[in-house]
Amino acid sequence: AALAVKPAHRTRASLTRAAAPATRWGQFPLLAVIMALGLLIIALANALSRQGLPAAGPLFWLGLLTIVAPVTYRLLAVRVAREERLGLAVMFGLSLYLIKVMQSPFALTYADEFVHLFNANRIFETGRLFSENTILPATPFYPGLEAAAAAVRQLADLDGFGAGLVVVGLARLIMSVGLFLLFEQVSRSARTASLATVLYAANANFIYWSAQFSYESLALPLAILTLWVVARREARKQPAEYWSLTVTALLLTGAVVVTHHLTAYFLVASLAGWTLLASPARLWLVRAAGAALAWLDAQRRGHRLLTAARALTGEPAPVPAEQAPSGGLALLTLIALIATAFWLFYAATLTLAYLTPVLKEALNSLMGTLAGESTGRELFQSSSGTVTTPVWERLTGISAVLLCLAGLPFGLRQIWRRHLHQPLALLLTGAALAYFALLGLRFVPKAWEISNRSSEFLFIGLALVLAGGRPPRWLPRPSHRGLRLGLTAAAAIVTFGGVIAGWPPLLRTAQPNMVVVGEQLLRPAGWAAADWMQTYVGPDHHIAAQEAPGRYLFAEGGQLAYVTAVNSVKSIFSAHFLQDWQFETLAATKIDYLVMDRRRISTNAMLGYFFDRGAGDQLPDDELLSPEIYAKFDDLPQVGRIFDAGNLVIYDIQVISHAAPQP
Repeated sequence: AALAVKPAHRTRASLTRAAAPATRWGQFPLLAVIMALGLLIIALANALSRQGLPAAGPLFWLGLLTIVAPVTYRLLAVRVAREERLGLAVMFGLSLYLIKVMQSPFALTYADEFVHLFNANRIFETGRLFSENTILPATPFYPGLEAAAAAVRQLADLDGFGAGLVVVGLARLIMSVGLFLLFEQVSRSARTASLATVLYAANANFIYWSAQFSYESLALPLAILTLWVVARREARKQPAEYWSLTVTALLLTGAVVVTHHLTAYFLVASLAGWTLLASPARLWLVRAAGAALAWLDAQRRGHRLLTAARALTGEPAPVPAEQAPSGGLALLTLIALIATAFWLFYAATLTLAYLTPVLKEALNSLMGTLAGESTGRELFQSSSGTVTTPVWERLTGISAVLLCLAGLPFGLRQIWRRHLHQPLALLLTGAALAYFALLGLRFVPKAWEISNRSSEFLFIGLALVLAGGRPPRWLPRPSHRGLRLGLTAAAAIVTFGGVIAGWPPLLRTAQPNMVVVGEQLLRPAGWAAADWMQTYVGPDHHIAAQEAPGRYLFAEGGQLAYVTAVNSVKSIFSAHFLQDWQFETLAATKIDYLVMDRRRISTNAMLGYFFDRGAGDQLPDDELLSPEIYAKFDDLPQVGRIFDAGNLVIYDIQVISHAAPQP
């Protein structure tokens, strides 16, 4: 009998070895080379884009497809080791970060980046926090990102741009690892975790917005890591691990609170929802749902509907009776809430003045749209109506949403069957459903940004639900390779749709902001004016300017710039002549210098930082402001030009703005 059992034991062992992955890293080296090839194609697209050649667009999409498709196809396989999945997920996230870096490899060119670069420079130069910021006054009171950049700058002897790249790159590394660990903790599957991490890159803000030097780019990875630490803490096995994870969660929560307000609110809301779903109330809801299903089953009417629903979802997972509310989880939630409220009302009270008008305008716009008092927002079009998206991009963007919606029932089926007892899984499922609910706000003119900004938070849940989906048995089953190819194509379309929805076509590839003529390096007029003013006039002067040159002078020149509608300074640059109240505004704001750029694009906070496509300074008349607007300052008495770069002129108006008020 012993001899008879021995061959069978060997057979099972050999089958186990055959089913295991051959190596830990598998195809990771090959796929890393392929992702590098995709980045090389995108680098070529950027080079062509700087020259204004139309081939840049197709090359960009080809490079992105080269990065997305092979990794997704590999991760859909079953026999892939956990180490390889984690390595591919991390390399994938870093590769997409490099897309943004290659787009602007020598300087920061996003509107918010200038704001945070100014804060980081002030921390580095003065050694103090909470310096004045005239463009976005609330940002100095969330100094986590800028303090980290100033520290890296001092330790590594880098400039502000280089330190920003390092900090955001480390944040992207934290995000990729944190997402994988969080998804793995919930799903108990490295395959689902790796696929969900890759799918998360399909949200509209991942490649560009979340890769910029801005406080959310650091705060969101820290919040994701916090959720994983708390999840690991709730599943603790040893008391020592429980307390170490508790301290780690508290430290990470504090870091999120002092880094970004919206991410702190997201973290508090997540912990609060998690605590609620871990309470007995969840068990009551499940029992109520079961009772309702039993009642419907007993009725003749609706029997077919119930049968179809059960065929799709299957039987729910049993809910363990021992799933009691965690007092430690509730305490963490309370501490996070108190810390966020304390920082908001004690240190960062300006945040209320910053967020309240935005929310109020969004609510009014939503009510007006629902009541038919205002027209809805047209999709795939700029706010000015001058830049539209190509038809194929519109179809891709809509197809991406439809594919996510089509995959949602299969993911919900797995949540219903396997994770109904996990509060965190239910919380992320609610986030996935909320993502689709908020898509309607994209049709509302003043509320579309809420839907856009919330996508990077809610897509965490959607990525998990989609990655965990499995087709039911009653569906026809294609070949394994055919299914992988189909799902890879779907993932590529969803990723493309996220890029299309998240960033304008003109800015997906590089624009010229540095030109070499002979042996001389030339920069745009705004940067040259900032450098000249810092060298010959000195920093910390109050200036009024349009969006693009003002942000250059703000971050690169160290000036206290006013570029928005705050204090009505913005209206000065669109008026044909100055009125008395505008002179009073200049005096009240104590403006020392006016910076006038006659190009219309200078008012665009996204496109106004680059060289013109025209030959020299000869731009078409429709691209320039009217002479009455840009030359009105020349007629003011005792006002002179101190800098003239053709399209951009700096005026010294201290005689006017600092004059004693008339009795």
